[in-house]
Amino acid sequence: QFEGYFAKDARALLVDDLTTDGMTKVAMNKAILRAQAHVAGTFVLFSYEIFPTKFHFEHLLCLEDLIHAAIAKNLLPIKDIETLQAFQSNPSQWSYEHGGIAILES
Repeated sequence: QFEGYFAKDARALLVDDLTTDGMTKVAMNKAILRAQAHVAGTFVLFSYEIFPTKFHFEHLLCLEDLIHAAIAKNLLPIKDIETLQAFQSNPSQWSYEHGGIAILES
């Protein structure tokens, strides 16, 4: 949902802080369409880029960028880098091993 209203056939740019699986953006898109407006594009500041999504959006930074910068500038201990890389390579398994969910439900 969103606050406010759109003029009929208005164009909207969705902006959000981050995305994981894109489901929030799909819900936002549907709400805007119900308001008889159109989504011109979607932009997020940070994308994990770990789950497949059919929803297209642009991002400023992704998890891989963050890991590369941390390595290049020696910003984190190697153990923390390895943890991030393990999460990135298999987020469902990593989540399960650390008490989270193993499967995302749509």
